[in-house]
Amino acid sequence: MHLTTDAAPALRSTVAAAPVPAAHHGAVPDAAAVEVDSENAPEGIVMPKIPGLPGRGDSGISLGKLLAPPKPGSVADRADMAFVKGAQKLRTAKGDAWADTMARTGAFQAWMTFARQHRATSGTVRGWLDTALLGTVLAATAAVTQIAKSKYDRPRPFQVDPSIKPPVQLPRSASYPSGHSSSAFAGARVIARVAPELAGDAYKLATQVAASRVYAGVHYPTDVVMGALLGTGVADAILNAVHRGHSLRDAAAQVVRDARNGAFDAAAGAAAA
Repeated sequence: MHLTTDAAPALRSTVAAAPVPAAHHGAVPDAAAVEVDSENAPEGIVMPKIPGLPGRGDSGISLGKLLAPPKPGSVADRADMAFVKGAQKLRTAKGDAWADTMARTGAFQAWMTFARQHRATSGTVRGWLDTALLGTVLAATAAVTQIAKSKYDRPRPFQVDPSIKPPVQLPRSASYPSGHSSSAFAGARVIARVAPELAGDAYKLATQVAASRVYAGVHYPTDVVMGALLGTGVADAILNAVHRGHSLRDAAAQVVRDARNGAFDAAAGAAAA
């Protein structure tokens, strides 16, 4: 599968990065010192670096290996909250506006722009097939993520600590795993497959989406990392099934059935102490 470079500028302009100011490490007792991601941040944004996010060469996770979130009050849970509160120290007016844009559009707008231009530059049949692949993977990822959210029902950081004031519309769904992150990384995986020359830009945007959710105080770092890994895993499962000769519809339906039939149960007792 190939995308001509005519479609590249729109995606690349969305994820253009430049050096950002140094981190503000004004430590407080319950806030971690958070490293700044100057490599992936948009120009002028002080973005937290989220350890553990997958890249193009990393594997996702199968549904049965999705770990439960940390237990409330556990060491891991407190570390999660400390990271979120540390990320709040990086906030600026420009950063808040960026986080709000990410909250409203995520990576979806860029993925749809890619799809339109891909259809125009790669031939009618190939373009529509790849667009169907992208749309189906995103829909399956959203369904699987919602199943996991309903199972684990983790409160969001701002619900646990009212001192966190998100600069975005408050989400109503559960915190774990992050739907913005799962969709962003699922889309990046598909784009890396159908247009390899855009893989770096796609993963940069996905990383920005994930980091923006922690920056905004609406997700913990474990939420976005596991969402990213889950989205990657869903995309891989569908892509690999299609490669083996299964229809796209059947491949996606099987992934969602697995989730509905208890694919998460094996991990239910695996919450961090």
